[in-house]
Amino acid sequence: MQKKNENENENPLLEQINILRNQVQNAKTNWQNKTHSAIENTKSNFFEITDKIIDDIKNIKSSVVELEDELIEIQNNVADHNITFLQELLRKLIHFLSLSIPISYIFFEKESILMVLIPFMIAVVFADIITRKNFFVRKLYLKLFGFMLRKHEIKSQEILLNGASWVMVASVLTIYFFPQIVAIISLSILFISDIIAAIVGRRFGKKRFLGLKGKSLIGTLSFLISAFLISSVYGLMFGKTFSFFIISFVASIIAAFCEAISNEVLHADDNLTIPISFGITMWIANVYLNYFWGISVF
Repeated sequence: MQKKNENENENPLLEQINILRNQVQNAKTNWQNKTHSAIENTKSNFFEITDKIIDDIKNIKSSVVELEDELIEIQNNVADHNITFLQELLRKLIHFLSLSIPISYIFFEKESILMVLIPFMIAVVFADIITRKNFFVRKLYLKLFGFMLRKHEIKSQEILLNGASWVMVASVLTIYFFPQIVAIISLSILFISDIIAAIVGRRFGKKRFLGLKGKSLIGTLSFLISAFLISSVYGLMFGKTFSFFIISFVASIIAAFCEAISNEVLHADDNLTIPISFGITMWIANVYLNYFWGISVF
């Protein structure tokens, strides 16, 4: 009788335990199903978003290529297959604003100038790289400034850096390595003589210089003359001797020659070759005069 009562008491307890166990199992199953469903939905959404991003990138890339081809086609329709004379003037106007660099160097120490120029150079170069590697940024860049670019600057894979970046690199290198007056003259020639050569050459140049494409004899001569005049003005300002004017004339010839052959022969940007060639020539000439004649022109 006692055992019967015990069995009757145990059965309801077991039933409750089984019910609770079933509820836990059902809850676990539901949770697993919901988790699996959520994971699958997340994966599906992720792949959809990824596919959309990839499609958008392909579309942007395609539109950038089309925009590049369109800009090149516009230049091909110009008589000399280049940017127009007005566009050249606009480029050189922006170029001319960089004249503030050598002018500032007249009044400030090298360390102060470099302290400003180096971070600015890094920022310009970084921005230049971004416009080549990021299609979203490049599309915006081409829409804003594409009309000012030359053919070799339009295709992102054609060159390492554009002209603005080379200007900043050349400015930092020139100021860092060369004496103050040499750096000032070198950069002033870059920002003035290059403008004069481009404008005169585009306007009046008919005979090519050494058969080089896009380089006229009158443009190169105007570069040489203006470069020597610039170096002479600075020479008078700093009270230099006759020897300085002689070697600055030789350096002007070398710089004019390097400017002409930069693209086709040296495969380098003339924003770099002009100040570097002028500065190296002045430095070598000064070493020569100092060693053999005991004359220092700096």
